[in-house]
Amino acid sequence: MTPSLSSSTPERPLSATRLAQYATVRGRCERYLRLALFPSEGQVLMQRYGVRPEALSPLLAEAGSVFEHAAVAQLAAEAPVIDLRHRSAQACIGTIQGQSVGRALYTQVTLSGRLGPVDCEGIADVLDVVRRPDQALEITVIDIKASRRTSVSFCLQIALCRRHAGAPPAVGRGRCAPQCEM
Repeated sequence: MTPSLSSSTPERPLSATRLAQYATVRGRCERYLRLALFPSEGQVLMQRYGVRPEALSPLLAEAGSVFEHAAVAQLAAEAPVIDLRHRSAQACIGTIQGQSVGRALYTQVTLSGRLGPVDCEGIADVLDVVRRPDQALEITVIDIKASRRTSVSFCLQIALCRRHAGAPPAVGRGRCAPQCEM
């Protein structure tokens, strides 16, 4: 079953996380995808039924942040780390394109693109970028997860990040740091 979006433009872009939740956790629920892309429609429903969204537990958010920082610290032993947090997708891509020959790790990279008629965006945990002497870029998308198992959600996130980073299938690859490679 394919999601049916009306001809109206979504209020917010499709992210790797939203797509992964639609495909896995939410059981391909078309209503979930619709409300994820059109949050004002969800607000109307919540007001009608007198409910509020439940926030992510601060303890869970902190644990994820601590794990991610530790994983990035491990990777920092391998190459310089450049934090691109809070930069636009264009600024991130410009910074990466300006890299000199060698290897660098870019964290919290904002990426954007289109899947058919839908705008997409996401933030890659880490892009491992090698500029070769022939000026070609090799890009590895690293999605940091506490779980050691590869999930459908992880594969979707890597695929979207690869697409948005411009990593061709022959060069781009994804890995779940620091435990497994895809």
